[in-house]
Amino acid sequence: MFHQYPLKVAVLLCTFYLSTLIGSSASKLTGHCNLGLTGVFPDHSNGVECDRLNNRPLWCNYKSCWHGGNKWVKMNTCRPYGSHPDDPRVSAQDCVDYVWVGGNTFTCTNPHQVTYSCYDLTPQTTPYITCTSCDYT
Repeated sequence: MFHQYPLKVAVLLCTFYLSTLIGSSASKLTGHCNLGLTGVFPDHSNGVECDRLNNRPLWCNYKSCWHGGNKWVKMNTCRPYGSHPDDPRVSAQDCVDYVWVGGNTFTCTNPHQVTYSCYDLTPQTTPYITCTSCDYT
């Protein structure tokens, strides 16, 4: 009877260890990507980086990333990439891949992979994509 005791303890410990691993891998973080969502182009199959205000970046499954049912956010003050903020060629863009570069400016890449500079925007006032299946980078 006593010879079965170590075996039972070993089985219990293994079961506990495996349940801990399964539980920890199932819990994913949600990222509000207000500083940017990058890595969509050229291939997002390995994930995208979600940059967050006052937080560490997250690595996210792109399938879990949305904004109002869309895979993009609208930015209205966009001009051709690198142009001056006073450039008259202003357009609204559907930004799939975007990053805040400071100075009230985002860099935005639309679904056609054309890049723009979008001015007079801040992370606090600009719409952003939220990803629900993320881990720390």
